[in-house]
Amino acid sequence: MFKRLSLAFIFLFVLIVTFSLGYISAKFKPSGVRVGYIEINGVINDQTSESVSSAIRKAKSDPYIRGILLRVNSPGGSVGASQEIFETLMNYKESTGKPIIVSMGDVAASGGYYVSIAADKIFALPSTLTGSIGVIANIFDIHELMKNIGIKEETLKTGEYKDTGSIFRSLTPKDKEYLMGLIGDSYGQFLYDVSTRRNIPLDKLKTIADGRVFSGAKAKSLGLIDELGTLNDTIDYMKSLLGAKTITLEKLNNKSILDQIVGASSRTNLEQSNFLMYILPFFKDNILK
Repeated sequence: MFKRLSLAFIFLFVLIVTFSLGYISAKFKPSGVRVGYIEINGVINDQTSESVSSAIRKAKSDPYIRGILLRVNSPGGSVGASQEIFETLMNYKESTGKPIIVSMGDVAASGGYYVSIAADKIFALPSTLTGSIGVIANIFDIHELMKNIGIKEETLKTGEYKDTGSIFRSLTPKDKEYLMGLIGDSYGQFLYDVSTRRNIPLDKLKTIADGRVFSGAKAKSLGLIDELGTLNDTIDYMKSLLGAKTITLEKLNNKSILDQIVGASSRTNLEQSNFLMYILPFFKDNILK
């Protein structure tokens, strides 16, 4: 009798534990189709590229992630880092066949626009500032200041162009020609990728690819984006695209405050940064109201 009661008690205990685990699992299991969520915020640099690359590796390794929703709120930054993110996103699309949809925030200009064109569809707010297709290099010249405070600098170099861009001397006409060639090459690659991804003929694209920023509404009329809408509109589109009633956004890149501070302080003057990146958020928040 005691043995039967013991067996019954054990059976009941196992049943309760099994039911409880099943309930907890159902309660906390993400509902709906899983979609990877990646954010690109602030100035784009090497840390941004590494963060996105890591996120894409996670998405590739998880067969249950059906696509990527990319949220971009960036005024641009490093040419190299922006191009690397673009290529990483393109590789994901080509190797997996899964979609990438972009939702633009306040600003998605210059490099922020470059990374966005990898998407199958781009959503932006009517007031989003985007475009700014172009490349810029800022080079300081402090040799007159050094002279005034009595400091002299000597440069030993193995070639005429080895110290091109040095802050201790002015650019020569040859230097400027050389640097414009480098900038022009980067600009040409930017143009080609925009033309190819957005299906805009190069001749037509060049008329608007002069560094200007456009509102989201204007960008749509120019063919630079696809739809006007919020992040929620983008999510609804993703649901429709995947044939899902609900989707679960799984954040793939988490950036701490410390990472953002270190990333901002580690930028160098080698990054091709547009001056507008510093004033666009202020302009949008304080003027466009």
